[in-house]
Amino acid sequence: SFLLFSYKIPHKLIVVSAPKNSSSIDLTLLGSHEIILIFFFDEYLNDFFFKTFFLVKTSTSNSSLRSMLIIVLPRKPLPPKIKIFLFFFAFKILTFNYLPLCANNSYKLIYSLKLLKLLKQFIYMSYYLYKDDIPSEVEFKDIVAIDTETMGLNLHRDRLCLIQLSNGDGNAHLVQISTEALANQNSFINLRKIFKNTNLTKLFHFARFDIAVIEKNICSIDGPIYCTKIASKLSRTFGAKHGLADLCRDLLGIELDKFNQTSDWGTENLNDSQLSYAASDVLYLHMLKKELDIILKREKREKLALECFNFLKIRCKLDIVGFDNLDIFSH
Repeated sequence: SFLLFSYKIPHKLIVVSAPKNSSSIDLTLLGSHEIILIFFFDEYLNDFFFKTFFLVKTSTSNSSLRSMLIIVLPRKPLPPKIKIFLFFFAFKILTFNYLPLCANNSYKLIYSLKLLKLLKQFIYMSYYLYKDDIPSEVEFKDIVAIDTETMGLNLHRDRLCLIQLSNGDGNAHLVQISTEALANQNSFINLRKIFKNTNLTKLFHFARFDIAVIEKNICSIDGPIYCTKIASKLSRTFGAKHGLADLCRDLLGIELDKFNQTSDWGTENLNDSQLSYAASDVLYLHMLKKELDIILKREKREKLALECFNFLKIRCKLDIVGFDNLDIFSH
């Protein structure tokens, strides 16, 4: 409390001290606060929590609290000053308090460094909202994560409302699409350049729907394609689920809030909760791709995955011309 008041952080916070006989806590009870800090007693931490979050040592000699776990969950983008403070605060504690104590323990050291990198992704999460096109100064390198939001899942009935893009750097660029822009053949100049850039790999989760929506409403998508849902189905054949929230939980230890999955994306004024949800759909795709590539390589299914990705354009054309509910390959 002293720390928070000293830095005058103007955000709602919840601080929970876990019972000494508890090694877990139900995060759903905490609501939708923007930052959550949770403190746990070191001797009751289980392996799951250690792998997923930050274990931080304290130097308090007159307290029974020998160590604590800090969880930082920004439910919406934070102001720049607070992002910088949170990151360097965690970095300072890990560097000067915890890492020296585990220098001889490679297991803890590796996870500490990995989690520090993951925390940076959490804290630096930001989104930018534009109308009907993305600014020309926004550039994407090598791989661009793409997602769409529509009024529903019927390709021929439901209109395109929002397009999300990300470099995988913690920033999401959200383009709200108006009915007027959809009716104008000269719209989306900069988006067209991105979609038709053959040097950019287009990264999706459930690419079949997003590609069809974009090609039906804006332009064709050129260049390499990667779909994390297909990659997961090809590689994680042990009964795992393949939704985006499932992948983030299983491979990254990140819990996504899917409350706004079925909200009204056609409204003119999207609320903060909707925008945060939309941003989360592209912010973690680059990290998921890295994890899935490792499994595909291990299971020797890289070539098969590439052939599936290449076929997506044909599958989407079939959807657009009316064969979306018919399996032409079946008997």
